[in-house]
Amino acid sequence: MDIDQDAVAAAFGLGRPSGPWRALDNGGAPTGARVLETARGRWTVRTGRLRSEWHHRQAHRVQRLQRAALAAGIEMPRPVEPPRPAVGYWHRLAGDEVVQVGEWLDGHDLRRPGADLVAATEWTGRTLARIAVLDTGGEQPPAPHPVEEWREWVAEAEAGGLPVAAPARALLPAVADAIALVRDAQRAAPAAVLVHGDTSRANVLRTPGGYALIDWESVQPEVPWWDAVSVAFRFATPSTGPPSAPTPGRCGRCSPPTWTPAARAARPRSRPSRACCAANSPPPPGSCGWRWATARRTPGSGPSACGW
Repeated sequence: MDIDQDAVAAAFGLGRPSGPWRALDNGGAPTGARVLETARGRWTVRTGRLRSEWHHRQAHRVQRLQRAALAAGIEMPRPVEPPRPAVGYWHRLAGDEVVQVGEWLDGHDLRRPGADLVAATEWTGRTLARIAVLDTGGEQPPAPHPVEEWREWVAEAEAGGLPVAAPARALLPAVADAIALVRDAQRAAPAAVLVHGDTSRANVLRTPGGYALIDWESVQPEVPWWDAVSVAFRFATPSTGPPSAPTPGRCGRCSPPTWTPAARAARPRSRPSRACCAANSPPPPGSCGWRWATARRTPGSGPSACGW
């Protein structure tokens, strides 16, 4: 269904729109977000769908960490409390259609050449430490997909003639090694807390007042220092933007260059692989529509079509 900006503004109490909303500039990467200016200010509007119980749990998980971070004074865009019916910060419009509104922050991310990464990484490290001590524990990172499932996905990709099939089969040994490493580490893993889950140059914003952490839709349980190591590698490697041009069956943001094949393979069940993005897949909340590697759908066991 088409989302009406006047209806969104009225539902969230944003004031009268000053003009038509526009697509959010995301550095060339796909986005379903829009920028809306009203009599009360400027806002970011995101739309999506809640297609499974996993998506509902994730919406509440995101809200729980964002509320704790806001209470702790962590710099971030402030979400607008949604009217009822709501799931987390999402307002349900009709069916599985949802919309979310957050305050707009002026600034630019760190993907542009010449960005001051020294000051930004220091701020990011302190912010990760502040998030790690919030009272958001009680969940553990889920186990990675077993190698057998990856073999099935590769076989299905081969049967469908997908171009990803040959390189995916070549990477199966690396997938197996990565899964074994993750499983071994998880046997005696330290306590996990909720983390931002997608801290990168694209999601740290340089604002007139300092820095802010944006795009919280990838919240997940993780061991804090494991998350810190992952973020350190992201900042130490080339920027994830601008993305490659989209091609049929592949989203422009899939398989960012800073994710090694083994790291992608071992992503836990809380998030599907980003190896493939189906062009006809409706996006979930805050996402460009990540799909399972072969578009498999297992009701109740995870994202039914896409995930963060």
